[in-house]
Amino acid sequence: MKVNKDFETFLSDSCLQDYLNTLKNTKPATKEENLELFKLYQEGDLKVRDIIVERNMNLVISIALKFGRGLKSYEKLDYIQNGVIGLIKAIDSFDLSYGTAFSTHATNCIQNSMIRYRYRSEEHTSELQSQSGI
Repeated sequence: MKVNKDFETFLSDSCLQDYLNTLKNTKPATKEENLELFKLYQEGDLKVRDIIVERNMNLVISIALKFGRGLKSYEKLDYIQNGVIGLIKAIDSFDLSYGTAFSTHATNCIQNSMIRYRYRSEEHTSELQSQSGI
Protein backbone atom coordinates (compact mmCIF):
# COMPACT_ATOMS: atom_id res chain seq x y z
CA MET A 1 0.00 0.00 0.00
CA LYS A 2 1.41 3.41 -0.94
CA VAL A 3 0.36 5.11 2.29
CA ASN A 4 2.30 2.60 4.38
CA LYS A 5 5.43 2.95 2.21
CA ASP A 6 5.29 6.74 2.46
CA PHE A 7 4.75 6.53 6.22
CA GLU A 8 7.68 4.12 6.67
CA THR A 9 9.92 6.33 4.54
CA PHE A 10 8.91 9.41 6.52
CA LEU A 11 9.65 7.70 9.80
CA SER A 12 12.96 6.23 8.75
CA ASP A 13 14.16 9.44 7.20
CA SER A 14 12.78 11.91 9.68
CA CYS A 15 11.41 10.97 13.08
CA LEU A 16 14.02 8.60 14.41
CA GLN A 17 16.91 10.62 13.03
CA ASP A 18 15.49 13.90 14.40
CA TYR A 19 14.96 12.29 17.79
CA LEU A 20 18.47 10.88 17.90
CA ASN A 21 19.90 14.23 16.82
CA THR A 22 18.17 16.03 19.72
CA LEU A 23 19.67 13.52 22.13
CA LYS A 24 23.18 14.20 20.87
CA ASN A 25 23.07 17.52 22.71
CA THR A 26 22.10 15.88 26.00
CA LYS A 27 24.99 15.19 28.32
CA PRO A 28 24.64 11.83 30.13
CA ALA A 29 24.55 12.05 33.91
CA THR A 30 27.64 11.00 35.81
CA LYS A 31 27.36 8.68 38.80
CA GLU A 32 27.79 11.67 41.12
CA GLU A 33 25.15 13.73 39.29
CA ASN A 34 22.70 10.83 39.43
CA LEU A 35 23.34 10.53 43.17
CA GLU A 36 22.54 14.22 43.71
CA LEU A 37 19.46 14.07 41.49
CA PHE A 38 18.16 11.02 43.35
CA LYS A 39 18.65 12.66 46.71
CA LEU A 40 16.50 15.57 45.51
CA TYR A 41 13.93 13.19 44.00
CA GLN A 42 13.65 11.15 47.19
CA GLU A 43 13.23 14.36 49.18
CA GLY A 44 10.07 14.99 47.15
CA ASP A 45 11.19 17.12 44.19
CA LEU A 46 9.14 15.41 41.46
CA LYS A 47 10.42 17.73 38.71
CA VAL A 48 13.82 16.09 39.09
CA ARG A 49 12.45 12.85 37.62
CA ASP A 50 12.18 14.53 34.20
CA ILE A 51 15.82 15.58 34.45
CA ILE A 52 16.86 12.05 35.41
CA VAL A 53 14.94 10.65 32.43
CA GLU A 54 16.49 13.17 30.05
CA ARG A 55 20.02 12.62 31.32
CA ASN A 56 19.70 8.82 31.05
CA MET A 57 18.09 8.60 27.61
CA ASN A 58 21.38 7.54 26.03
CA LEU A 59 21.14 4.32 28.03
CA VAL A 60 17.61 3.72 26.71
CA ILE A 61 18.68 4.44 23.13
CA SER A 62 21.69 2.13 23.24
CA ILE A 63 19.62 -0.76 24.59
CA ALA A 64 16.72 -0.08 22.19
CA LEU A 65 19.00 -0.08 19.17
CA LYS A 66 20.42 -3.46 20.21
CA PHE A 67 16.92 -4.88 20.62
CA GLY A 68 15.80 -3.31 17.36
CA ARG A 69 18.59 -4.51 15.08
CA GLY A 70 17.20 -5.21 11.65
CA LEU A 71 13.86 -3.57 12.38
CA LYS A 72 12.25 -0.59 10.69
CA SER A 73 12.57 2.84 12.29
CA TYR A 74 9.03 2.95 13.61
CA GLU A 75 9.61 -0.42 15.29
CA LYS A 76 12.78 0.94 16.91
CA LEU A 77 10.74 3.88 18.20
CA ASP A 78 8.42 1.37 19.89
CA TYR A 79 11.40 -0.12 21.69
CA ILE A 80 12.55 3.36 22.72
CA GLN A 81 9.09 4.17 24.10
CA ASN A 82 9.02 0.94 26.09
CA GLY A 83 12.56 1.62 27.25
CA VAL A 84 11.45 4.98 28.64
CA ILE A 85 8.68 3.19 30.55
CA GLY A 86 11.35 0.89 31.99
CA LEU A 87 13.54 3.89 32.83
CA ILE A 88 10.69 5.57 34.72
CA LYS A 89 10.02 2.34 36.64
CA ALA A 90 13.74 2.20 37.44
CA ILE A 91 13.69 5.75 38.77
CA ASP A 92 10.65 5.08 40.93
CA SER A 93 12.07 1.84 42.36
CA PHE A 94 15.72 2.84 42.80
CA ASP A 95 16.99 2.80 46.36
CA LEU A 96 20.21 4.63 47.18
CA SER A 97 20.79 2.44 50.22
CA TYR A 98 21.52 -0.63 48.06
CA GLY A 99 24.82 0.90 47.00
CA THR A 100 24.50 -0.07 43.33
CA ALA A 101 24.88 2.31 40.43
CA PHE A 102 21.63 3.59 38.98
CA SER A 103 22.70 2.54 35.49
CA THR A 104 22.94 -1.10 36.62
CA HIS A 105 19.44 -1.01 38.06
CA ALA A 106 18.06 0.95 35.10
CA THR A 107 19.58 -1.39 32.51
CA ASN A 108 17.70 -4.34 34.02
CA CYS A 109 14.41 -2.42 34.16
CA ILE A 110 14.78 -1.11 30.59
CA GLN A 111 15.64 -4.54 29.21
CA ASN A 112 12.73 -6.15 31.06
CA SER A 113 10.35 -3.57 29.65
CA MET A 114 11.60 -4.22 26.12
CA ILE A 115 11.42 -7.99 26.56
CA ARG A 116 7.81 -7.68 27.74
CA TYR A 117 7.05 -5.49 24.72
CA ARG A 118 8.66 -8.00 22.33
CA TYR A 119 6.68 -10.84 23.89
CA ARG A 120 3.37 -8.92 23.69
CA SER A 121 4.15 -7.86 20.14
CA GLU A 122 4.96 -11.39 18.97
CA GLU A 123 1.91 -12.75 20.78
CA HIS A 124 -0.30 -10.14 19.12
CA THR A 125 1.19 -10.85 15.69
CA SER A 126 0.64 -14.61 15.99
CA GLU A 127 -2.92 -13.98 17.20
CA LEU A 128 -3.63 -11.80 14.16
CA GLN A 129 -2.13 -14.40 11.83
CA SER A 130 -4.26 -17.17 13.29
CA GLN A 131 -7.42 -15.04 12.97
CA SER A 132 -6.69 -14.23 9.35
CA GLY A 133 -5.77 -17.82 8.50
CA ILE A 134 -2.16 -17.04 7.54
